[in-house]
Amino acid sequence: MVQELAAGPSRSGNETTKGVPTVYYFNYGSAGRGEVIRLFFEDNEIAFKDVRIEFTEYAEFKRDHIIRQMNPTGSVPIVEFNGKYYTQGVPILRCVPEFQKLIRHFARALGTLKDLSLEDEYWIDVLS
Repeated sequence: MVQELAAGPSRSGNETTKGVPTVYYFNYGSAGRGEVIRLFFEDNEIAFKDVRIEFTEYAEFKRDHIIRQMNPTGSVPIVEFNGKYYTQGVPILRCVPEFQKLIRHFARALGTLKDLSLEDEYWIDVLS
């Protein structure tokens, strides 16, 4: 069964980033790339919706939701943020050297880096 866990009350990080992200990932039961994203949000006081997909339901969820709406490659993790989908673990997880634990995209949303727009920086990471 696909589980969606509530985000909980808005926290200081949500005010800074101006939104509540949703993380789509497997219901692993152990650490993986999706778990690191969840830990980042927790560490930075960002409430998020947590959608966990059972392996037995992934093929159907991938066909009906991921490929049609979120990510044509069908891979997870996926972060939905302010109506846009961000995919591919490496661009989502790429760390800023000065702050090894920050995810690049959300580091910019938190104001850590101010050189380009969030969208521009995301696509730079995807294409590099």
